Amino acid sequence: MSKLTLDLNPKVMELLGKRIKGRIVGGKAAIVGDFPWLVSVQRDGAHFCAGSIISPMWILTATHCYKDHESEIENLSVVTGATDYRNGDKYTVKEVITHESFQFVHYSNDVALLHLTSPIKYKSGKDGVGAVGPICLPSETSNFEGTATVAGWGYLYNGA
Repeated sequence: MSKLTLDLNPKVMELLGKRIKGRIVGGKAAIVGDFPWLVSVQRDGAHFCAGSIISPMWILTATHCYKDHESEIENLSVVTGATDYRNGDKYTVKEVITHESFQFVHYSNDVALLHLTSPIKYKSGKDGVGAVGPICLPSETSNFEGTATVAGWGYLYNGA
């Protein structure tokens, strides 16, 4: 993985490592189908990280979830099509690729790829419920101005 970097703003940097229990700040429960690209990454059926579907065989996720554990892929899977990570369709991971320049100190280059053993079945669901599909990524030259939405099963911090 070359040329793949992640720059975090200073406000996020000062908050890394702090944990606050509760919902996403200002957040609300998602409706199944709102985020068809979102997956729960699990080991032995227990959720520990989230990811985004980028193709039927690949998940984009964060290196900090796997660093020093890339070879521990036994019982590693992703669950698609659910807001409750205990439900949905399960796919087995056959390879974890982490960014070689990842740094825990600053969380720079915090990207990883999960290669699946079988392709994810995309589906539109019924009225969007249960939909599964890839995330729409911008081109390398795109500039984003607007509001971003954060989705997952983790913590977010006031002011981040």
